[in-house]
Amino acid sequence: MYENIGMKIKNLSKLIFGLETALAIIIALIYLFGEGIAIFIGLLILIIGPIVAWLSSLVLYGFGELIDKTSEVAKNTRYFKKMLSSTEDDKEETKEKISTTFKTNEIMDIPKRNKKGD
Repeated sequence: MYENIGMKIKNLSKLIFGLETALAIIIALIYLFGEGIAIFIGLLILIIGPIVAWLSSLVLYGFGELIDKTSEVAKNTRYFKKMLSSTEDDKEETKEKISTTFKTNEIMDIPKRNKKGD
């Protein structure tokens, strides 16, 4: 139920957008079949309704995206913490795994990296 909550929130925002847009169109059509000022109100709802639905869904979708990215950062942090807390025998292997992850050996070679800045 609480697994992959970021994706669920993003999907919910898409559903809410669709429902709000459909409701705005239905209400606008009801007003458009009226007379006088009702037609103008119907046109306003037809134009503004989907825009408001889109803006409101952006906030919820952004929150879901934020949760997804935060979960990804936490997962990567746990991975690197586990790799860095290995025993002395595993230090070379750990350094190799980390450097492979970063796609370069220079990132983990701090003295070499500091010399480049001189």
